[in-house]
Amino acid sequence: MILKNVRLVSVKGLFSGDDIFSQYRLKKLIPDRKSIKLMNRAVQLGIVAARMALEESDVWKSVPPDRRGMFVSASPAIRGQDDLHNALMASMVDGKFSYASFAEEGRTQIHPLWLVRGLSNNILGFGTSFWDFQGENMNYCQGRHGGRHAFIQAAHAIREGRLDVALVGGSDSLIGAEDFLNTPCAEGAAFALLVSSKTDLELDLASIEAHEQNLPELGAGSWSIAFWKAYESNKIVSIAE
Repeated sequence: MILKNVRLVSVKGLFSGDDIFSQYRLKKLIPDRKSIKLMNRAVQLGIVAARMALEESDVWKSVPPDRRGMFVSASPAIRGQDDLHNALMASMVDGKFSYASFAEEGRTQIHPLWLVRGLSNNILGFGTSFWDFQGENMNYCQGRHGGRHAFIQAAHAIREGRLDVALVGGSDSLIGAEDFLNTPCAEGAAFALLVSSKTDLELDLASIEAHEQNLPELGAGSWSIAFWKAYESNKIVSIAE
């Protein structure tokens, strides 16, 4: 795939399957500590990955805020005690979700801030506020396909002159959802920084897909993390003059 007039400046991420993952202290890396109580795990991962991508280059800082955009692949949270996971698991009867059990027992295990903490556009909302991205911004709730859609739409926004800079990526946290989803799960996030350019960006989609197939279930963060992993292996990006 060739994306016209786009340059990739940076790609950064974090993934629970990496040894280095345990060294991250997410709460210490959030720009505004007061906002943490309104962020679930997936949101924290996304904000930290976005910050890591931005810190790789200062090129975006000279661009007017209304020419900076953010594109995010995300999903409502189901992981962890403070999200929906415990409530859903308490509602299972013989391996199937029971509305009766949910009404009787499951709903009592939902944290009172779950709805606010679990909004799918929280990464977008906090990120655009932290870094003053006032241009075109979009949120995609398409599961594993969201990251690819977000990336392509971000590149199109630059190509069509609507933006000069785009921060694009995805995040999710599904650890603890293995029984509910019946598959190995993980958590992580990855973001890329794109800028307007006279050169073109060529992606090897087959390599990205191969990396994605080797990952556990990562929900909305799947494609973005696979992109980051493929980028680190130096197999997906080339510049066309």
